[in-house]
Amino acid sequence: MRLFQAAFEALQAGDAESLRTLLAQQPGLVVERDTNGNTLLNLAVSLGARPLGEMLLEAGAVGGWRRADFAVPF
Repeated sequence: MRLFQAAFEALQAGDAESLRTLLAQQPGLVVERDTNGNTLLNLAVSLGARPLGEMLLEAGAVGGWRRADFAVPF
């Protein structure tokens, strides 16, 4: 979960290079979820971080996933 938190912090900061490095270290981050059921892609969309969201899609993230509360954030 520490790498997921670091990736989330990179999203918040708009730090593409850090996010790219984290995804290279742990490609499975694109499918991990936080305690609310959000993936990194969900978080990127909610932050309006389109370029980082596109990076996540290129890394294998899948859109349309439902959170634990069955909401689709985008």
